Amino acid sequence: MLTAGWIEPLITNRTAIEWAFDNKDQLTLDEFNRLLAGFDWFYSYSDDHRVWERGNRNSGLLKVIAKSRGLEFEILMEAWRKHHFTGDYWGNEKAPRPPMEHIDVWVKLIQQSQHLTLWQTPL
Repeated sequence: MLTAGWIEPLITNRTAIEWAFDNKDQLTLDEFNRLLAGFDWFYSYSDDHRVWERGNRNSGLLKVIAKSRGLEFEILMEAWRKHHFTGDYWGNEKAPRPPMEHIDVWVKLIQQSQHLTLWQTPL
């Protein structure tokens, strides 16, 4: 668990996602969930190019982390993406927000029930 290391991004000029990418082999599912919960999923709609650049870079880092850590991390990332890009505005049913507690149990239930299918676009 890397919880003590979360202070480093506050001291240096790195984002928490950049720090997590450098330590991805030790990153827990719970820590990854917190990163996804705090990620700006709508960065691509920003008028500020700096916001878009940072969001695009961080999105890429999150995708690499998910791919390198395996199916549970990919399922979690896809669940967050579906939560943010579903609902009335998108013309479909709103996907639930992944829980902040007991995320490992939630992901295993999703995996076992196979109710969450990964979208066709690769992470």
